Amino acid sequence: MRIRCALSRMAKFGGAGSWTVVVGVLHLGMTEATYPGAARLLLQGAFKFGDSAAESGAWGAGFWYVTAGIFLVGFGLLLHDIERAQGATPRGVATLMIVIGSWGVLMNPLSGFWLFFVVAWRARINRARVDAHGGQSGSTCHV
Repeated sequence: MRIRCALSRMAKFGGAGSWTVVVGVLHLGMTEATYPGAARLLLQGAFKFGDSAAESGAWGAGFWYVTAGIFLVGFGLLLHDIERAQGATPRGVATLMIVIGSWGVLMNPLSGFWLFFVVAWRARINRARVDAHGGQSGSTCHV
């Protein structure tokens, strides 16, 4: 029981979900730094289909930066809730993050895709600790 509670608390503070939220927030923050003026163009051209500002490269790149950031924050919050409820990162999350990180690094080695390996590492550590103690299907702790 004591080990399960400790593992559940660890998932609460340092799990893959928390790290995925951090990556998503960094992604959102980097939108304007990477594509100056993209935020302004996004806000101006969000509902102006066919507008030249909405069709510019900065708008398109900014759109995908923001969309990916929103997805990562949402996925991270969902993963965080699962980690808290189950006391462990679900199986397969580490593999998924390695695949996404590898694809991104292959396409753009000088990018933040390296952070997916940090998330994969946290997911694997969390899962391995639970598996080493006989697994856990649900948390019996109040964290």
